[in-house]
Amino acid sequence: MKDYPEGLGAFGRKLHKFVPTMAERVLLTEFSSRRRRIEAGEELVDGDRPVQQAYVLHEGWACSYRQMSDGSRQIFDFRLPGDFVGLMGLMVDGVNYNVVALTDVVVSEVNASKLVSTFRQSPMLAEGVLWSLSGDNAILAEHIVNIGRRGALERTAHLMIEIGYRLNRVGFAPADRYECPLTQKDLAEALGITHVHLNRVLRQLREEEMLSFNDHIVTLHDMPALTRLAEFEPAYLNNR
Repeated sequence: MKDYPEGLGAFGRKLHKFVPTMAERVLLTEFSSRRRRIEAGEELVDGDRPVQQAYVLHEGWACSYRQMSDGSRQIFDFRLPGDFVGLMGLMVDGVNYNVVALTDVVVSEVNASKLVSTFRQSPMLAEGVLWSLSGDNAILAEHIVNIGRRGALERTAHLMIEIGYRLNRVGFAPADRYECPLTQKDLAEALGITHVHLNRVLRQLREEEMLSFNDHIVTLHDMPALTRLAEFEPAYLNNR
């Protein structure tokens, strides 16, 4: 894992290059204060309602998804510690997706006035927020490629590697082993395959000693082989 200044949580670690002075670190801390806990299953963003506040996610996992008319669900991203949740909804008139807490989460609320005030006080922190949003867009683009062009085996390997990289970037885990609260149903909905198909894919990856997912622990046993299989290039994760 990377070396970070002491006292930074996941959000601070993610943006630490944009807060070089103590004054900016204090501003970053103030920006992500007012923390509260939200239980698993609660909606953080409801696409049917105007977005009143966004969140900084400090602990726990959430997912962004679209609910289809037939009751099925397409997950298109997982929100991890250090990420923003719903920030674009403050800048446009509503969003066409929901975000739900997959686990109990700890968040800080961010409203539009707080965002604008912070940007005025620190152009560098504003740059960091925009950098973070550009990274989110790059991740979404890669997920489109995953579902549209990669086979089930390759897209599963790609997503599991990506999650490891993202957790490692904010100091939550080594890149090759991490706690993963996702169910196989969650993964199948993110990968665009059936639960049965996902079972077969995970079994194949385990039998070939590349990846295992047991008791909510993902272990990437053979990172070089997985990287070749998934054609994984980490540059899109914006590791500044």
